[in-house]
Amino acid sequence: MATLSPYRSLPVARRVALVSHTITHHKEARARFAQRLASRGGGFRASAVQAWPVDRLAKEVVRLNAENPTDELELLQLLYVELEPAIQIAFLE
Repeated sequence: MATLSPYRSLPVARRVALVSHTITHHKEARARFAQRLASRGGGFRASAVQAWPVDRLAKEVVRLNAENPTDELELLQLLYVELEPAIQIAFLE
């Protein structure tokens, strides 16, 4: 059995919230995730996927595991440094 990355071990709702936050606050993230979803097939063009609401796009990204290892690292850093620094503080103490 493959071991899960720390990001993949987070609950789905938490991962969706992190992806949503990234899409909302970083314009290039929306385009990057839309391009990845469109490249997987399914009949959607990147421009159509990019027009989806943030919550729908984030749910599809998480559902299809469209995050790469670099995204996972950035999303964990977002969680532990920006959104919930108390987790990192408690760990370091």
